[in-house]
Amino acid sequence: MTYREAIEKSLYPVEIEDYTVSEEEQKTEIRKRQMLPLPLQGFLFSMAAILTASAEHLITTMPSYGISTGESESKFSQKKNGQVSTSDILQVFIGNDLMKHGILSVQLNRFLTWLLDEEIPEPDENETLWYDIQSVGSRWNEFAMMKMEENQ
Repeated sequence: MTYREAIEKSLYPVEIEDYTVSEEEQKTEIRKRQMLPLPLQGFLFSMAAILTASAEHLITTMPSYGISTGESESKFSQKKNGQVSTSDILQVFIGNDLMKHGILSVQLNRFLTWLLDEEIPEPDENETLWYDIQSVGSRWNEFAMMKMEENQ
């Protein structure tokens, strides 16, 4: 199964049962509700972690090319001391730090375009699943290494 097929499969809600136990009436009430499968959430959390780390890397290694505000120092200066805040990362994500946002957007687009047609790995001895950060992160690193080799 490819990542595309696994993600598509995880887009369809499944029916689950919620149990409520009333001690006073000694009665169990069962309610059914729809929920997206956990793999979709796991994949999104894994991608969020990867993108956060990638944004932090861009912030600490790349000079800023932010829009001039008339101030002597750019609003999006390079953070060499490693003190990257949540706000700094959000500026990259939402596009206020335009250059880093563009770089991260291209990386994400190219990665997803490649990943969707790749076969998902079988769970390993640690029962790592296709959507776990270990699995998605290793695919991110594999893609990065492949691109670095192509550019040499």
